[in-house]
Amino acid sequence: MKTDPKKRQRYLPQNNPNRNAKTSDDSMWLTAQEATAYLKLSSISSLRNFVYEKKVPYYKLGSRLRFKASELDQLIESTKIERRLL
Repeated sequence: MKTDPKKRQRYLPQNNPNRNAKTSDDSMWLTAQEATAYLKLSSISSLRNFVYEKKVPYYKLGSRLRFKASELDQLIESTKIERRLL
Protein backbone atom coordinates (compact mmCIF):
# COMPACT_ATOMS: atom_id res chain seq x y z
CA MET A 1 0.00 0.00 0.00
CA LYS A 2 1.56 3.28 -1.11
CA THR A 3 1.31 6.45 0.92
CA ASP A 4 -0.15 9.45 -0.82
CA PRO A 5 2.78 11.94 -1.13
CA LYS A 6 0.51 14.89 -0.36
CA LYS A 7 -0.70 13.26 2.85
CA ARG A 8 2.83 12.35 3.91
CA GLN A 9 4.16 15.80 3.07
CA ARG A 10 1.68 17.38 5.45
CA TYR A 11 3.50 15.86 8.45
CA LEU A 12 6.98 17.05 7.56
CA PRO A 13 8.32 19.70 9.99
CA GLN A 14 8.74 22.41 7.36
CA ASN A 15 5.06 22.08 6.42
CA ASN A 16 3.67 22.25 9.94
CA PRO A 17 1.64 25.47 10.24
CA ASN A 18 2.21 25.53 14.03
CA ARG A 19 5.93 24.99 13.86
CA ASN A 20 6.71 28.63 14.65
CA ALA A 21 3.93 28.94 17.21
CA LYS A 22 5.29 30.03 20.57
CA THR A 23 3.84 29.22 23.95
CA SER A 24 3.75 31.64 26.85
CA ASP A 25 7.26 30.62 27.93
CA ASP A 26 8.56 31.20 24.38
CA SER A 27 9.16 27.52 23.67
CA MET A 28 8.18 25.62 20.53
CA TRP A 29 6.49 22.21 20.95
CA LEU A 30 7.61 19.49 18.55
CA THR A 31 6.19 16.13 17.57
CA ALA A 32 8.46 13.06 17.57
CA GLN A 33 8.99 13.39 13.83
CA GLU A 34 9.81 17.10 14.13
CA ALA A 35 12.18 16.45 17.06
CA THR A 36 13.98 13.80 15.00
CA ALA A 37 14.53 16.34 12.22
CA TYR A 38 15.41 19.09 14.73
CA LEU A 39 18.13 16.93 16.31
CA LYS A 40 19.22 15.69 12.87
CA LEU A 41 18.87 12.06 13.90
CA SER A 42 18.88 9.33 11.27
CA SER A 43 15.48 7.89 12.20
CA ILE A 44 12.58 8.27 14.58
CA SER A 45 13.57 4.96 16.19
CA SER A 46 16.81 6.63 17.35
CA LEU A 47 14.74 9.27 19.13
CA ARG A 48 12.47 6.62 20.64
CA ASN A 49 15.55 4.80 21.98
CA PHE A 50 16.73 8.04 23.63
CA VAL A 51 13.26 8.45 25.15
CA TYR A 52 13.27 4.85 26.43
CA GLU A 53 16.72 5.39 27.97
CA LYS A 54 15.51 8.73 29.43
CA LYS A 55 18.30 10.64 27.69
CA VAL A 56 15.91 13.18 26.14
CA PRO A 57 13.32 15.28 28.03
CA TYR A 58 9.81 14.57 26.74
CA TYR A 59 6.12 14.92 27.54
CA LYS A 60 3.25 12.57 26.81
CA LEU A 61 -0.03 13.81 25.44
CA GLY A 62 -2.13 10.68 25.63
CA SER A 63 0.01 8.16 23.78
CA ARG A 64 1.87 10.79 21.75
CA LEU A 65 5.28 12.18 22.58
CA ARG A 66 5.96 15.92 22.58
CA PHE A 67 9.23 17.76 23.00
CA LYS A 68 10.15 21.37 23.79
CA ALA A 69 12.66 22.82 21.37
CA SER A 70 14.23 24.90 24.16
CA GLU A 71 14.86 21.75 26.24
CA LEU A 72 16.39 19.98 23.25
CA ASP A 73 18.64 23.02 22.75
CA GLN A 74 19.69 22.82 26.42
CA LEU A 75 20.40 19.12 26.04
CA ILE A 76 22.67 19.78 23.08
CA GLU A 77 24.45 22.61 24.91
CA SER A 78 24.98 20.42 28.00
CA THR A 79 26.81 17.77 25.96
CA LYS A 80 29.48 20.18 24.79
CA ILE A 81 32.98 18.78 25.17
CA GLU A 82 35.62 21.36 25.95
CA ARG A 83 38.66 21.29 23.76
CA ARG A 84 41.89 20.51 25.57
CA LEU A 85 44.99 22.50 24.81
CA LEU A 86 48.13 20.50 24.21
